[in-house]
This record gives sequence, structure tokens and C-alpha cells, in this order.
Amino acid sequence: MSEQERAAKRAIVMWVAAGIVVWGGIGAVLGGMIGLVGLGAGTGLAVGAVAGFLIGMPSGGGE
Repeated sequence: MSEQERAAKRAIVMWVAAGIVVWGGIGAVLGGMIGLVGLGAGTGLAVGAVAGFLIGMPSGGGE
């Protein structure tokens, strides 16, 4: 059970990290286009963390 939990946590962490990188990059580019790099990157990081967490959850979220 603990190995399964570790694998699930590791998958969630990887999804969150990937989401932060992807959405953070997109947010930084979009923010840079309108001259708000910090705001764009911050928004991208927040969205990426939430999206990555939600995407990583379905396999074990219901039980």
C-alpha cells in the first residue's frame, strides 16, 4: 500500500512540475507580450499547479 501511495504521490508531483513548467512558460510569453512578465509567469505558475494536480488525480482521486 505504501509503495502504491508513493507512486501516486510521485505521479502527482511530476504532473504538477510539468504543469508549472508548461503553463509558467506560456504565462511568461503571454505576459511578456503585454509587458507584464512577472504577472504572466505568476498566473501561469498558479494555473499550472492547479491544472497539473487535477490532471494527476483521476487515477486515485475517487477512493
